[in-house]
Amino acid sequence: MADMEVDHVHGDSAAADAEMTDAGSIVAGGIIPRVGFTVHSSDDDAPPQTTDRAVPSVPPPTTEIPEHSAVFEGGNEAKPQCAFLRDHFFREGRLREADALAIIREATALLRAEPTLLTLDSPVTICGDVHGQYYDLMKLFEVGGDPASTQYLFLGDYVDRGYFSIECLLYLYALKVRHPHSLFMLRGNHECRHLTDYFTFKLECIHKYSEQVYEAAAESFCALPLGAV
Repeated sequence: MADMEVDHVHGDSAAADAEMTDAGSIVAGGIIPRVGFTVHSSDDDAPPQTTDRAVPSVPPPTTEIPEHSAVFEGGNEAKPQCAFLRDHFFREGRLREADALAIIREATALLRAEPTLLTLDSPVTICGDVHGQYYDLMKLFEVGGDPASTQYLFLGDYVDRGYFSIECLLYLYALKVRHPHSLFMLRGNHECRHLTDYFTFKLECIHKYSEQVYEAAAESFCALPLGAV
């Protein structure tokens, strides 16, 4: 009886091997085509074109570096032109380094003048982590309203992880300079040298601008308030 059970098990194993062999022969015979994961083609098997954009409806990043007069309004106390910056960053544009530094330093001066613990009146729109997601930030303002007429409190973590950390920071700092009494920013755990060096923000700053821009941003983090009631 025991021998019969063993033979039965062996028979099942042989049948499974036969099925695997048959499946392999089916693939090899062309009934089930093999997938070449290193070969790229479109749905109609046309070879890829490297001179055209894969999705023509998505515009390419701009290469324009705007003049100072486009970034700041004139006068002795020039303010960032937030509408221009919003659209320019939406097109993945960059600024002249001097203008990026000017925005960071002016925002830093305003943040240093604020108390460590903010006291805010309601209503206030509270926003969580941004983490370099510029297009999500745009949607947030689209839903939440214009910072000129809506009070915002950002809880920190503006940078790291996402690909547009410096754009998020520059735009929020520009809004802070423009609307110092309606837009407030707290310091998150990612607003420090240790995490921005470990994650992506430092490398992003150096790649898009320079280490000087990163140092100015890191210095500004020390000026951010720590809490709000």
